Amino acid sequence: MKNNSLFKGASLLLSMMFIASCATSSPVDSSSIDDTTIPTSSSPTIVESEYSCRKAREASDGSEVTVEGIVAKITVNDKQEPDGFLLADNVSSIYVYGSSIAPYVTVGNKVVIKGTKTHYILETETALASKYGYIGSSQINATELVSDDEKIHDLDFPWVEPTTVKDILNTPFDQDITTLMYRVPAYIRRSQGQGFVNYYINDLDGETGTYVYTKCNGNDIDKASGLLNYDGKMVLLNLIAINAKATATGCNWRFIPVNIVDPAYDFPFNTVPEFAIEYYVNDLIKDSYYTDPSTELPSSISNDIIPFENALMTYTSSNTSVVSIDNNVLHTHSVGEATLTISCEYSRNNKTYNHSVERKIEVKPLNVGETLTVKQAIDSEVDTEVRVRAVVGPSLVNQKGFYLIDDSGVIAVRTSEDIPTTYHIGDEVVIKGKRSKQADSQQIYIDNIQCEYNLYGNHEYSRKSFIKDKTATYFASLDVENDHSTEVYVFSAKVKKVATNFYTNYYITDDVESNTGISLYASSGNQYSWLDNYLEGEYTFEIAVCNWNYKKFVRGCILSVSDGTNTTYNTLNFN
Repeated sequence: MKNNSLFKGASLLLSMMFIASCATSSPVDSSSIDDTTIPTSSSPTIVESEYSCRKAREASDGSEVTVEGIVAKITVNDKQEPDGFLLADNVSSIYVYGSSIAPYVTVGNKVVIKGTKTHYILETETALASKYGYIGSSQINATELVSDDEKIHDLDFPWVEPTTVKDILNTPFDQDITTLMYRVPAYIRRSQGQGFVNYYINDLDGETGTYVYTKCNGNDIDKASGLLNYDGKMVLLNLIAINAKATATGCNWRFIPVNIVDPAYDFPFNTVPEFAIEYYVNDLIKDSYYTDPSTELPSSISNDIIPFENALMTYTSSNTSVVSIDNNVLHTHSVGEATLTISCEYSRNNKTYNHSVERKIEVKPLNVGETLTVKQAIDSEVDTEVRVRAVVGPSLVNQKGFYLIDDSGVIAVRTSEDIPTTYHIGDEVVIKGKRSKQADSQQIYIDNIQCEYNLYGNHEYSRKSFIKDKTATYFASLDVENDHSTEVYVFSAKVKKVATNFYTNYYITDDVESNTGISLYASSGNQYSWLDNYLEGEYTFEIAVCNWNYKKFVRGCILSVSDGTNTTYNTLNFN
């Protein structure tokens, strides 16, 4: 995993949390044991040898291995039939794929298997995965179940590393962490879809997380994982990153829960100050700046999941001529260095807990050089390199990226998955990329971008180029054969939602009773589910024209919705 101060701090914090938790954790109810609770029995001593899981992990791909260990988790295929299992011993773990032997083992059995060591990855994802350094899921293709003691042994493996969901998800994809077991405090969330169910394992901020891997639309998770009973609850959980999903727009670790260590996990409140700084402040502050970011920092922090309220934050700078904090807003001034001290105080039950960290900040001289305006980038030839300075606008939908905006115009920017997490709406940026046009359509965008500078600044994006004298009906009638993909329209309209057992679509229309309106470009209705707050009444919309997939009609991408007082921005990719 990443070896920097942020993650060292997270690991230290979690170690303290686990120590405190172990003193107060509730015993497991042996009357409800399944493959997600810890079986109780005497644990055998397995001497690390040529048969250990660690030795198998270290074996070269294609080599034959014999491995001894305890079955820790059984997986199923799309028919909910056993197709493999996680094998663990007293030093490590590895996944065993084998539909011919998985039906004959039980969680807790000590087994010996023979098979071929490999890193499995779908052929269709190999090229994409190589971009991120991901080589596949570490596993054994089993050919033989040599022995099975058919006893139920303890699953409390002492080597399992305490960490955080955040730490795992920030692990580079070229690190071979797949099928290694980790122990994390987790917030479980269940989301019922149309014909499927998704489970998310989130960190305790309720936001950082990823989904549980399934081969049968989540039906196996409901029936076998035990997570159904913990929807909306905080638990201490053993899990593995079974694999990473690589696509054209990014890569993402995917989890499988192994067992619930503590179903009633209690957060140690003496660590609230460390947690608050780590999860709510650290990521807001950068190590270096070129211009004034005008970054608003929280004055107090509350968390509904843990829960806690009013952890008070203070900030001091060692050199206010370089970095200053004015009314909890971070400003930079002259070129130089300063140390920012971040402090948190939290009081509970007549006890006060404090924690402070120091962040060194460098203000660098800015020499951007020659750049294009957005309009100049739009007017550039297809496949030419463009270098643009503008402000980050709202998110694209069903494409990774955002709109880039200045006084001269608007253009879509398509990015890799990790880019939007470094950007925020209102950042002034300098990007370099290829001026592109989607095949068989009029969609214009910048692709393959490199971020040369993020100047931050919390800017309001310009609306000077937006078209304001039209209607939703006019928008829907635009000729798809002509280029409109760099146009944004502003008008008052209504939201129409069409939901069936198979799909959900949202439309922007002048008349919800008619069959006319703007079709919103999306892969699923969930990407626009936030529009449910706007199903009643008329609102002001900022909508960009898009045609990523060639259609005989234009589609829309919402930038913002306003009721005249409050504005909601499309932040899909920034979430």
